[in-house]
Amino acid sequence: MLTWWTGLADAPPHEAHALHALGLGFMAARTLHVALELRLFTHLAPGSQTLTHIANALALAERAAGRLIYACAALGLVQATGDNFGNTPLTQKYLVEGQPKFIGRYLRLFDAMGYHRWEQMSEALRHNGPVDDLAHPYHYLADDAEDATTFSAAQHAGSRSLGHALARRVDFTPFTCLLDLGGGSGAYTVEILRRYPHLRAILFDFPQVGRLAEAVMRQEGLTDRVHIVGGDYERDALPAGPDVVLWSGNLHASSPEICRRVLTWLHDLLPPGGMLLIHDYVLDDSRSGPLIPALLALHLTLVSEHGQVYSGAELRDLLAQAGFEDVQIEPFLIGHSSLVIAQREGRNTHGKEHR
Repeated sequence: MLTWWTGLADAPPHEAHALHALGLGFMAARTLHVALELRLFTHLAPGSQTLTHIANALALAERAAGRLIYACAALGLVQATGDNFGNTPLTQKYLVEGQPKFIGRYLRLFDAMGYHRWEQMSEALRHNGPVDDLAHPYHYLADDAEDATTFSAAQHAGSRSLGHALARRVDFTPFTCLLDLGGGSGAYTVEILRRYPHLRAILFDFPQVGRLAEAVMRQEGLTDRVHIVGGDYERDALPAGPDVVLWSGNLHASSPEICRRVLTWLHDLLPPGGMLLIHDYVLDDSRSGPLIPALLALHLTLVSEHGQVYSGAELRDLLAQAGFEDVQIEPFLIGHSSLVIAQREGRNTHGKEHR
């Protein structure tokens, strides 16, 4: 009788490793998520510690703590030196609470909101849509204040560094008013306005989310430069006045028809020479990569009836139909997201820096 390992007995090592990594990938993901939940990397931040010390800090038996520690070491998340264990440079930089680039809340959000749903993937594929009553992945934020706060706070932590990078990637000097469409907590707005003190901003999102953004702007001392407007950009009139628009991390949630409608509204809202920035997951024109956008496209089957991750060609077509020209698409977070720059016809000041 053949067993699961029989076929790999004579396989080249790289083939066996690749298949095991894929087939057991859920174990690696859960190891990371549980380590974050137990605050392992934060406990290790001061320096290397013994297993006994770590077990006591995590309130675990040494047997259990050891298994977690050695699994993290195998994943490259913990460094073992003799009988002591410490963070690797990667975990120290990104997975320690309180660090400027901490993204643990963002990673745990995927765990909390997505991991259990993947058990439904085969059913969702057969159903050609969400098994639960989820027509749109974000509309629940309009009604649930607690979920809106949890989601936006986690996104805020992950978006600050991206906003910092965007504010240095694009030159906003020619513009006077930014519309942050579906701007969440305002992480991008904060970073852009910090770098460009002449700029003011309008943040447009669900009222529940906007209340969190108001608190962020008070904390950042930006209330006099940011006007927060509550609404649903798929249905409601957009606020007037911007000459540059940022639509980050939301376009994939909408159907092609709605995307075309919103893009047309944005085109008509902008003055000649106005600029639209779209930051989102973008597939190659073959739709077979990059890996993360391709996986998130599959994930949308679970959480959205109409949303999709678009290819570069599809975005160019949607933007052209809306009236935009001079469209550029380039990698932003390599292997993860892209930046789309489109301009309304007029003066040629799309603001991209060339270095």
